[in-house]
Amino acid sequence: MLGGAIPRGAIGQKKMNADKASGAIRTTAGRERLAGIDALRCLLAFSVVLVHTIFESGARAAPWSEYIVTACRFGMPCFFIAGGYLLPRRQRSNWEIFSKPVVRLSSLYLIWMTVYYIFLNLDPRHRRPFVLNQFFSDWPIYHLWFLPVLATALVMVPLGLKYLGAALTTGLCAILALLALATSTYHDILHLPGIAQHGRLLAAPMFVCIGAMLARKAPRLSARTNLLLVAVFFLAMVGEEALIQHLSGAGHVMSHEFLFSSFLFGPGVFLLWRPLSHLRFTPYLARVGRLSPNIYMSHLIFIWLAVSLARHPALPWALVLAPLAFLGAALLSMALEWLLPRLKSHGGHYLAARP
Repeated sequence: MLGGAIPRGAIGQKKMNADKASGAIRTTAGRERLAGIDALRCLLAFSVVLVHTIFESGARAAPWSEYIVTACRFGMPCFFIAGGYLLPRRQRSNWEIFSKPVVRLSSLYLIWMTVYYIFLNLDPRHRRPFVLNQFFSDWPIYHLWFLPVLATALVMVPLGLKYLGAALTTGLCAILALLALATSTYHDILHLPGIAQHGRLLAAPMFVCIGAMLARKAPRLSARTNLLLVAVFFLAMVGEEALIQHLSGAGHVMSHEFLFSSFLFGPGVFLLWRPLSHLRFTPYLARVGRLSPNIYMSHLIFIWLAVSLARHPALPWALVLAPLAFLGAALLSMALEWLLPRLKSHGGHYLAARP
């Protein structure tokens, strides 16, 4: 051995140690990322439950309830952004891009629609005759639109990124988002023919695309800066709602599903996963956040039960009923997670959704 030469075995050992160390760092960073996103999902799920509780209890008649609803409008955009952010980085076949979201989410849609229609036929408040085409209507089971719309966006965006590139895909998604706003939120202001549409299917790809772009290069913001931006974007939403009220001549401010400022507010809230990942209580929120798909799908049953038992439509009661409905949906989701391994051989994995 000459001078300070290092034996080949030592070089190999040194490289293995370095690889292990870097792998540990990557694994730890990945766990922190998932913990932060799962903790955020818990808050997103609760925001959706709160909005639907206000709607179902009739508390939306209170003048300032619209500001609460507007503040909770980050829920759906952030769920779509998270879907784009967690898209696989590796190159996938067209069939894999298409089949995974479509098969998984359409199965969930059909199963949960069946659960809801069984419940509706048992609940005297909502009892209605079962008709097959009700599987494709959005009332009164209005929240499951999320599943087919998310499946469509999770197919469109990866295919666009694969064949058109990031710039063109983002541009096309932005055009669809503008069409969504024109045909829904701004339909009457623009004096377009027909009636206003929901615009969800057209708006969803933009949120998924934003998530995919944030996964490539997300701005690193301090917690204080991030919170300040969220506050500014919320005020922008309030201002946009006031502008819509003024232009439309409405009697009071209404909270719309999507606004121009939603495409700032949603990403701003989503980026809070990073400061969330370092908080002491984050692991507890993350445990609940992993149940968020089932909480989202089942919560309307618990809202209906809570509202029918309480019979108090005032806004303060809605703020009490929302946590109760969230707790009921979380407990049901835990039960489904417990049953999952035991039902797997019988197809039970379709019932308990994975985040």
